[in-house]
Amino acid sequence: MIKVRVISVPHNGTRSTMKILREAGLDPNQVHFTGKYVTSQIYDRHEPAIIPIRDKDKVRQSWARRGKSGTEFNLDEYWEEMEQYIDEHDNVYLLHIDDPERRDAELSAISELVGLPLEADFSIKVGENGN
Repeated sequence: MIKVRVISVPHNGTRSTMKILREAGLDPNQVHFTGKYVTSQIYDRHEPAIIPIRDKDKVRQSWARRGKSGTEFNLDEYWEEMEQYIDEHDNVYLLHIDDPERRDAELSAISELVGLPLEADFSIKVGENGN
């Protein structure tokens, strides 16, 4: 079974993506883009990277609801790091959580990568109804 990583900006679909992969029997490594703290876990490893993406304004609102909008948490810095990583690396699989026109094809590509059928109900947010 292939080893994959989930690299994400916090509140950008991390839990949803991890749930999809774990329900298929995978145990991916997960790390957040944080601008400086986990550089080796992001840049020194070579497993395929699955990067969930949500609408940036929705992520910003999620951060604000949780008190993460300030100097300690810099969404723009983390987002820029994510975009730079995507531009500079080939072994990246995006999953646009909020975009039904893209996510089904992206989930299919990830399914092909891992060699397992992946299923998700994107109408249910992870954390709701005990999920």
